[in-house]
Amino acid sequence: MRLDEFESVFRSALKPRYRFARPDVERVLVLTDLSDQRAPAFDRSVRTLLEPLGAHGSVDWQLLCGDAVSDIDHVVEQVRGADVGLVVTHRHVLSRWRDTPHAIGSALEVLTQLLDVPVLMTPSPDQPGFSARSDRSAQRVLVVADHLAGDQRLIDWGLHITHDDGTIVVAHVEDERVCERYLDAISKIPTLDTDIARRELPAKLLGDANAWIMSVVEQMQEHGVTETLIPVVRLGTPLAVFMDLVAEHTIDLVVARAKENGQHAMEGTAFALATELHETSVLLL
Repeated sequence: MRLDEFESVFRSALKPRYRFARPDVERVLVLTDLSDQRAPAFDRSVRTLLEPLGAHGSVDWQLLCGDAVSDIDHVVEQVRGADVGLVVTHRHVLSRWRDTPHAIGSALEVLTQLLDVPVLMTPSPDQPGFSARSDRSAQRVLVVADHLAGDQRLIDWGLHITHDDGTIVVAHVEDERVCERYLDAISKIPTLDTDIARRELPAKLLGDANAWIMSVVEQMQEHGVTETLIPVVRLGTPLAVFMDLVAEHTIDLVVARAKENGQHAMEGTAFALATELHETSVLLL
């Protein structure tokens, strides 16, 4: 075996494994520009959705509403000084749902860019049908990624906010167009075998994700986590696959990586999901 072959075999054996850990969420801040009369109903719906949080320890809930949420810069400063583990708000906070029904609103974009804590975005309370969907906990949760292996935080949060007898769908989708671009480049390098690359590259990419998910299942069993996990690992167009899964499994809540380290703008797939899923709550990490 040549040295480079030995190195490839050795590196292939070094697969990242999931280690079960629950996020530390002692305080949740609920933000809404609804009036003092309407805000309590929204607060109750949030607590119902996130009922699983209370099953794993005491949680201090704080509601900030009405005039206290009139200035987004002031809100950001309050959050930063409050030792908050999770911020919950809704689409179009500080904006009108009817003006831009398929947007999330500039204030929410600012929150996700400037805060280092997870932000959970619910549908707008002004949206038709909101009340009918606001009385259930997160029974069906979808965790999405286009490079899942090693992403501890996504799984931690997905398990933490899924009801104990609920279902968590863990989806890893390799972008088929990107894979084809790599294979096309390989085909133009005479010293590389295109047939081997076309057979081995997709299998390797999907195999790493499958191995990671299996380590999640093992940790769930070891720690007595009772949720049902459904793995989805495939090539495709990530956004289209994720949207199909939301409809197929009647998902209550989606968990997505909002931004990479050192980045302020929301990551592309997360932004697309937050924009498209105007009837589904989305947790942006």
